[in-house]
Amino acid sequence: MKRNALYGLVLFLLAIVCSCDDEQNGQCPTGTILLGVEKNETLYTKAGVPVTNEVLSVSFLNEDGEEVKYFENYREDVEGERITLLAGVYTVVVSSVSDEVSQWDTPFYYGEEEVNILSGQTTNASVECRIANTKVSVEFSEAVEQYFSAYEAVVQGKSGSLTFGKEEKRAGFYFTDKLSVDLNLTNKTNGLKFQFNKLFQDIRPRYHYVLKFALQPEGEGEKNAGGDIEVTINEQIESEVECTILIPGYTSAADRPKKPEVEVVTQVNGGEISNHTSLDIRKDNDVIDTHQVIITTQSGLRALYFKLSESFTREGLPAIFDGLKSGDLFNSLLINGTEEQVSTDEYVYTLDLAEMAREYLQPEEESERDYTITLAILDNYQQEVTLDLQYTIKPNLPLLAFEPKEYNKWATFAVLEGFCSPEGTDVSFQYGLADEDEKNWQTVIPQSDGQGNWKALINGLEPLTDYAFRTMATIDGSEQASSPVAFTTAGTPVVPNLNFDDWEQSGKSWYLGGKGNFWDSGNYGANSVSAVNPTAPEYDQIVGGTAAAKLESKYVVIAFAAGNIYTGSFGRVEGVGASLNFGKPYTGRPTKLSGYYMYQPKLIDKAKAPYEALEGEQDMCSIYIALTDWDEPFQANTTTGTFVDFSSDKILAYGELDVSQCSPAEAMTAYEPFEIDIVYRDVTRIPKYVLIVASASRYGDYFTGGVGSTLYLDEFELHFDYNAASFTEIDDFE
Repeated sequence: MKRNALYGLVLFLLAIVCSCDDEQNGQCPTGTILLGVEKNETLYTKAGVPVTNEVLSVSFLNEDGEEVKYFENYREDVEGERITLLAGVYTVVVSSVSDEVSQWDTPFYYGEEEVNILSGQTTNASVECRIANTKVSVEFSEAVEQYFSAYEAVVQGKSGSLTFGKEEKRAGFYFTDKLSVDLNLTNKTNGLKFQFNKLFQDIRPRYHYVLKFALQPEGEGEKNAGGDIEVTINEQIESEVECTILIPGYTSAADRPKKPEVEVVTQVNGGEISNHTSLDIRKDNDVIDTHQVIITTQSGLRALYFKLSESFTREGLPAIFDGLKSGDLFNSLLINGTEEQVSTDEYVYTLDLAEMAREYLQPEEESERDYTITLAILDNYQQEVTLDLQYTIKPNLPLLAFEPKEYNKWATFAVLEGFCSPEGTDVSFQYGLADEDEKNWQTVIPQSDGQGNWKALINGLEPLTDYAFRTMATIDGSEQASSPVAFTTAGTPVVPNLNFDDWEQSGKSWYLGGKGNFWDSGNYGANSVSAVNPTAPEYDQIVGGTAAAKLESKYVVIAFAAGNIYTGSFGRVEGVGASLNFGKPYTGRPTKLSGYYMYQPKLIDKAKAPYEALEGEQDMCSIYIALTDWDEPFQANTTTGTFVDFSSDKILAYGELDVSQCSPAEAMTAYEPFEIDIVYRDVTRIPKYVLIVASASRYGDYFTGGVGSTLYLDEFELHFDYNAASFTEIDDFE
């Protein structure tokens, strides 16, 4: 792998002509650029997709790096057109128009070139666009097919996961520096199910990794089957890396290679031994008797990575290191590690962390300090498990006000926490604006957990505003106060175009806010086979502003297409359906979604499995919102039936229009307001993505609904005030 593969297509810049008709009158010299595309057959052969089908954006950046012109679709907007620019030096950037997520057969192209446009001269230049992501293929040998009745490889990277089943022949493209593979197997003879995990490090862009799964030859080192991975370079194509993973012929559950097992043993103040991974320690008051992590593996440890939080790294420690190779760092952290081989297939590694927790971890002078260690444990079977250890270290003072954790700071309310020693009475919190005289602060009475920790919910705050609070109590007959702690409330990030006023048409398709913006629909897919827009602007029947959204379910040549709109982007047409990238980056935490809707349902006249029984019944609409912990957009696919699992722990909050409002007895003739409570399931994580979806046919993803069912939407709004209904699933939130 000495040189990068020259995957790419070549974008030629032709006939760059600069002229100036009247420089004496102060007009600046300008040039015109004519762009053309030449298909690169090398790319076509290796990547397996025609270059001419690629959607490429073109940007022109000036010498300050500012974008002076942008075109989203080369073929639709630029090809054959003359582009006028001022004379000067530009960087031409060409890239694919798609999200950086794992996708089937979707290489991401990127290239840039500096071009000097001179007045009165013609400049010729070219931009070579290389693949910026990594291609992955999976192959199963004939022996695997004969031995196992079912098998699949789930390949996970930083950009998401793809499942390679027994019939899957497509390649996946990833943005990642490592790949994790979960292999799921079912023995054909006895029906036993097995799974093992492999981790591939140092994955490079522009390379093609071929993961080949083969059956371990009988009698050839079966104990280590599935262990070391054979890696070879294709001599004909240096960019192709073949990774062969040998699978043992599993005949019983005992054959299955187990992932490392991790046990935490902790004892504080002579109390009961627990498996707690989170410790809350009052310095010089609590005694940590035992704190161990015990790791049991079948094949021994290959690596033991420590990932340290900022509280460690600000003291000069590295953010990550391999504990098996860093004895000096262990000594610095007062950690002791020992390994014992109990038998030929059992290794026990013990980490003693008690001294570290007692001596090394220190609080701030008048407030707590949080430490986190993430252990990434890799065994010799290349199987990885992770464990988070969290420590909160508090100073030994009678009163403390704790800086609110990030997840306790909302836009208009906050959860405050403090500490009072047992001798304190009449405990309260006082809070107000950080720059306000403390005499004017408000008082709230917190609730105690019986262990000296106190908590209270305060609301009526302003977003992005600096506040402070302190803990008050009577100790030894006098009122005392902790040092005040400052905090800033969260913001109220905007989801664009919630008023549905701004629409643009690109080609045949309508887009809310413009193509490539925050919202998309199934219009592009519908227009790929017929000139029809199930989702379009509505200018007559509106609530406010200049437009509304009209979602009308239609039958498009060969398939039912529900009128829909969602935050995300359309992927590609696949069969009669399509792939969709659900969700857009968003970190806000609203508590309600409100708006106006008008629904005019029809009887369901198109129905597919599993909803054939609904044919003849009245259609239903849907409106819902989810706040998620996804690391990338969710790749839904209506052809394969891949949809969001709303019971997943990645769904932090969810709300939907009540079913009673989704199918009115008669078609609505006027807009009606609605409110959706956004119910949180986990308040300790900040959302990364927001998914808002509306559909004129509730089961449109399954090609089921009534042709002509129409849903009008207008004036949506997110609310951030405290809403008790948002926290019914959270224990002891107030």
